[in-house]
Amino acid sequence: IKGAINPRKIGLKLDNNINDVKEKIGQLKDIFTEEFDLETMPEIRWEQKRDEFLSKINIIGNESKIEMNLKACHYTYLKFTEFPHDTEMDNKIIATESDEYISQNDYWLPMLTCEIVNNSKQTRIVEEPYFEGEIKTPNGIAVQYGFLGLPFEMRKLEPGGKVVFRMYGKIIIYLIDALLEKKIENVSIKDNFDFCYSAPVEQIEEVTHYFKKHCSDISVLEMQYDKYF
Repeated sequence: IKGAINPRKIGLKLDNNINDVKEKIGQLKDIFTEEFDLETMPEIRWEQKRDEFLSKINIIGNESKIEMNLKACHYTYLKFTEFPHDTEMDNKIIATESDEYISQNDYWLPMLTCEIVNNSKQTRIVEEPYFEGEIKTPNGIAVQYGFLGLPFEMRKLEPGGKVVFRMYGKIIIYLIDALLEKKIENVSIKDNFDFCYSAPVEQIEEVTHYFKKHCSDISVLEMQYDKYF
């Protein structure tokens, strides 16, 4: 009906077919370019900017879909001289939540794991999780303390994908000390969309309780690491 529909208005639903969305946004761009006498953008650059915009818009509805699972446990350190130190640690970790042998085995050492699950509909590239607070280290006070790094291909998570970051070795002593002193404020992780996610407070409390129960004597831990590492 003439006059009932303004031909200069564009209706757009962002969860429509992606090709339809791209076409509508292109039409909107052309209208703005003509209306405000803007310089025409090269097509390749426009497509990059358009896709970046759509990714950020689509991700907003799924911002909370990155799941963090922080856990404390112990692992068995098996020393084999034929393996280099780093390979040995990577290949010989046996993580467990059992505390049956903690007081009986010098090789039974504390570890933190942080499982990241991508419950969104988009591919996410996550950075290493890090603790925020006041951590005393031999080099001074650290306000951020990260998990061990992983290769890019392991941190690139397709929808439904997951990855586990670990913290073990002597560096964990300083983190345990900070947890027991209640100096840790948060555990965070960032993704390639610059969204930041935090572990639930309850998980930090559970981790602290675990270390308070099994690792309250920091000097004993230091002696273990000095002996075997």
